[in-house]
Amino acid sequence: MDGDLYGMARPCPGLLVPSNGVGQLTVFDRNETEAKLLAGVKCKELVVFDLPEHEQLVFR
Repeated sequence: MDGDLYGMARPCPGLLVPSNGVGQLTVFDRNETEAKLLAGVKCKELVVFDLPEHEQLVFR
């Protein structure tokens, strides 16, 4: 790693939309519900983990 920001986990859609650097980032989220919240955000890649509910509770 070169110290650059690679991605964001569970970002707030309201904060991502106006950001200019998001288009270069990979965004990670826990499930399809979170992915739908980010549908309008232009990012490099959207990774959906699709974790079972009991595993989502510990992924913060």
